[in-house]
Amino acid sequence: MFKRIIDDRLVTRAHALLATAGLLAVAACSPPPAAMPDDASAAPVAEAPAAEQEAPLPSAEEVLEKSVAAVGGRALLDSIESYYSESKMEVASQNISASTKVWWKKGDFYSETDMPGLGVTKMWGSGGEMWGEDPINGWRKLDGAEARQAQWTTTLSLVADWKRFFSSAETVGRREHEGMTLIDVLMKSDDGDEMTLSFDAESGLLRQQQFKQESPMGLMPITVDIEDYEDYGGMKHATRLVANMAVIEAVTAVTKFEVNVEIDEAKFKPEEPKKPDAAKKAKK
Repeated sequence: MFKRIIDDRLVTRAHALLATAGLLAVAACSPPPAAMPDDASAAPVAEAPAAEQEAPLPSAEEVLEKSVAAVGGRALLDSIESYYSESKMEVASQNISASTKVWWKKGDFYSETDMPGLGVTKMWGSGGEMWGEDPINGWRKLDGAEARQAQWTTTLSLVADWKRFFSSAETVGRREHEGMTLIDVLMKSDDGDEMTLSFDAESGLLRQQQFKQESPMGLMPITVDIEDYEDYGGMKHATRLVANMAVIEAVTAVTKFEVNVEIDEAKFKPEEPKKPDAAKKAKK
């Protein structure tokens, strides 16, 4: 029973993280976040110098637009109709690794995460509906908060398309982190979802996200630091992310990213497992 609980947590955490990492790699934004975690695992927020605390904060719209420009601009994002990416996640302390592949086209997507020793986790998104299949929970259709958060991951750029998912965005603070001045933007939806993204005040790039991931196990606090970006045809794309989930630290590296690739739309249709033939089952 104890091993089952550990496996369940690792599969769910890895799936959530890799889904986040795959889409962050494209748009330098985060999927299923919600407000800053209040647990002890969250990194302490450094106090900004008094002079900076007194300086007026830029508006959320200004911060978000600067970030869109920093990754390449709206025109470039609008020109991307599909992408394919590969990434690898490692949890060194647990000797765990997983590889993820993501296919995305005009909002629909399919992803598969292979974790040796545990199996393959799959997720489909088509027409605004979400399905998943993993070794612990089996095949199921996602609904409620879990489905809403999964939908966030289908957008090419959550920062550019935030109004599709949230009703308000507010700049809530300025702080120092890892030698950078970060500006925190809190977003809220009419459904009660919240999400905080932190941007480098100088470059405009998203550098940190703190959220609670909705999962079959309940809310899971996660803090993600985006450490590196690379340029792909004029578009900046996150390539190294470090996520802290309670006592686990997972490092995700994007190893491949291609845009405007040919993808068969059949890829996005969920593959519900076939039920055993009743006659064959009766004979057994």
